[in-house]
Amino acid sequence: MNSEIDVIGVGGAGGFLASSLYQGGMRPRIISRGTALLQLQEVGLTIISDDKRSIYSPINCSALDDVQQFAPIVLLTTKSYDIPALLEEVAPRIAADTLLITVQNGFAAYDNVSSMFGSTRSIMGVLYIGAHIVSPGVIDVKPGVAQFFLPTTHHAALEPLVNALETGGVEAALVDDIERRMWMKQYSSSLWNCDARRRSSSKPGSSRTF
Repeated sequence: MNSEIDVIGVGGAGGFLASSLYQGGMRPRIISRGTALLQLQEVGLTIISDDKRSIYSPINCSALDDVQQFAPIVLLTTKSYDIPALLEEVAPRIAADTLLITVQNGFAAYDNVSSMFGSTRSIMGVLYIGAHIVSPGVIDVKPGVAQFFLPTTHHAALEPLVNALETGGVEAALVDDIERRMWMKQYSSSLWNCDARRRSSSKPGSSRTF
């Protein structure tokens, strides 16, 4: 089945974005492996939020090894440290006009894509969502505002994606300050991590080594 968009990875970010696109009327193809792929094929994609369970089935999915050609837009949602090896694997099957979107925190994943495919085909997305894997193909999404920002470059190609996400309940937009927004996200994350460490170290029985 041909798709306008591929989502590589079905972790917290990938599962959330794929389910939101489904809600918005766009049927992405989820590309995965192993137990997660088997779960998608046999049960579907399961999203848990507010103790409510939604199952998206049948799901358009495929094994990474079986993909002959990728969609015009590819969302890379794996961990940043997996991106270099993933790019090496998929590069021969990526068409010359395919756009690759990174959603990882920080600039490393985007820089890897840009280095291999060029800056004109590399797109940095900034995603705000609290989601984690409960089990393969089962994602828990924290209630609250979900946001996804993309740059205004390639407006015509990205607008249908943004519109589908907005219809699916995500606050999505094309912005002209994507790098600033990524820096802001990194800064907020660092503050949260510092506060979490501070609270952890202040608990009774905790110790700190310098």
